[in-house]
Amino acid sequence: MEAHAQQINDYLTQQIADGFLEGELRAHLLANGWTPADVDAAFKRYHASLARAMPVPQPPAAPSQPAFAAAPGHGLQREPKKRGLTYIVIGAAAVVLIAAGIFAYLALSPDKLDKLAEPALDRHTQNTNRELDANNIATAIAQYVTDHQGALPLATATSPAAKTLNLCGADCDDGDRVGVTLAYYANTPTAVTFRGYITDLKVPDTKTVYIVDSADCAPDRHTIGQSTAGGQTVNAAVLFATDSGSGPEQHCISPY
Repeated sequence: MEAHAQQINDYLTQQIADGFLEGELRAHLLANGWTPADVDAAFKRYHASLARAMPVPQPPAAPSQPAFAAAPGHGLQREPKKRGLTYIVIGAAAVVLIAAGIFAYLALSPDKLDKLAEPALDRHTQNTNRELDANNIATAIAQYVTDHQGALPLATATSPAAKTLNLCGADCDDGDRVGVTLAYYANTPTAVTFRGYITDLKVPDTKTVYIVDSADCAPDRHTIGQSTAGGQTVNAAVLFATDSGSGPEQHCISPY
């Protein structure tokens, strides 16, 4: 592996372990001169290393049959009750047959093992697309502010057929706007809306994005920070949520 490839691999591994989102890292690498091809290749190598590190699940072990100790004493021993012994043997045999059936089902259908991992893989893909969309929205806000002498966008307009969200001023029909191509929110771009600043503002689910003007993100990068209204610094916060597997986990991204 070339030195620059190892360098970016080590960087991704460390930063993701420290809690940074993939979308944030992708935007940071591109902003610092890495090409999209280098960044895409680095993430592919990172995901491939995760797949190799994932342990293969082992089938359940068949329980051993219970052993019966001889009764203590001398001379003739009383014969155990045959009916109780028969029930125990039948029960143990049933457990062995059930375990063997499960093992055979998985062994003869390797695709079943793959299906066990599908929900987690789908959730990871959707979360990656959510992060990518939120970062692209934050980038578009920064572009709009640059193009409009420090003014923040005021509204959104959507083009579901083109899977595009437009950030614009008071009138989105005059052509003065910045477009964002969406991935996860492509089919529901109307879920991206402007909200005024409210302390402890939270998105209700993983399908909603709030653009909060005149606000920044808290240091934990999960919640809204302080209001910047009336200050000299133009800022905005993008609130969205990923699926943690047990419910929505909110994140906050600022264009600046």
